[in-house]
Amino acid sequence: MSFPCWCRGGAILLAAFSMACAPNPAPRAADELRAGVPAYTAPPPGHPFALVGQGMETDAVRAAVGKPTSQRRVPTAWAFMPFYFGSDVRRTEWKYVGQGRMLFATDGRTGELVVLRVEYDPREDGV
Repeated sequence: MSFPCWCRGGAILLAAFSMACAPNPAPRAADELRAGVPAYTAPPPGHPFALVGQGMETDAVRAAVGKPTSQRRVPTAWAFMPFYFGSDVRRTEWKYVGQGRMLFATDGRTGELVVLRVEYDPREDGV
């Protein structure tokens, strides 16, 4: 038995709609594992990272913690917007072996790098 063309298209559309409205599948094992472990924790009291706060400039961070093991610059999504002329087009990440990472953003008023987030992670390899 042959169905008219509009009927087959409707069946495909109905199947696509039912897939889009279906409930989310159960989380995968990796997602469950990741959900139980925080991405980063607060540094313990007395740790050099505990002296660093959001908004501090790089000179103050170097004085408190020291020179990073490695650093890299990563673009943000704003870097790919054709008519965005703001300051948040890249972030700078400093890594310290056995201590963690610090994420810096550019301050729009001064142009200086300021601490956005401190991530304490004793498993950091510094690469």
